[in-house]
Amino acid sequence: MQIFAYSSDTATIGTSGVLIDADTALSWQTVEVAFANGVIESVAAENGLTATIKTNNKEVGVGDMAGSGDTHPAGLVMTVTFTSGTDMDSVYIDFSSSTTVICI
Repeated sequence: MQIFAYSSDTATIGTSGVLIDADTALSWQTVEVAFANGVIESVAAENGLTATIKTNNKEVGVGDMAGSGDTHPAGLVMTVTFTSGTDMDSVYIDFSSSTTVICI
């Protein structure tokens, strides 16, 4: 599953909800995601970063975990692979989790 991050300080309300213009999207420092109905097997992070998979294998973080202040461009953040036999139709990002966040 590919995870993209786009954040903005402005938004347009469209027929599909709040839309963010990819050309003016802000950079990000960290992206953390909690998943429901899947167990993470591996993560390939972009931008030369290393992903940290939490011990429950359902949450992953990428980015400035040490507080360096480094930022990364909007776009593809990571590709997450789940264990063999996972029903990918039932896997989704758990937006109700306090773990799921983009820090800008």
